[in-house]
Amino acid sequence: MAFKPGEDIDDFVLHLNSLQQQLARFSDTSIDKERVVEKLLHVVPKKYMQLALSIETLLDFTELTIEEVMGCLKAVDNRELPQSRSPSVASFSSPRSSGSPASASGRRERP
Repeated sequence: MAFKPGEDIDDFVLHLNSLQQQLARFSDTSIDKERVVEKLLHVVPKKYMQLALSIETLLDFTELTIEEVMGCLKAVDNRELPQSRSPSVASFSSPRSSGSPASASGRRERP
């Protein structure tokens, strides 16, 4: 099982859950929720690979639901910037522009 080109997280998770339910109907309990989460993380597209590795390394599969993983993966899509837009230096500058010199602590130096 793998992501099809252009398939989004919601569709893949729906398909994965459907397969798990079908197997359960035929008394095949070898695929539990933990295994479904593991399978999802092993087949994600390349843009989700770093997050999938972090989830596998840092979180406990026995306490993780497919919905939680899906939410994490969808957050990647929500954080992506459009190709035509890039962060500007101005967005990272300090809101203070009083023109007076500031020390390393951010306080104004006394004359």
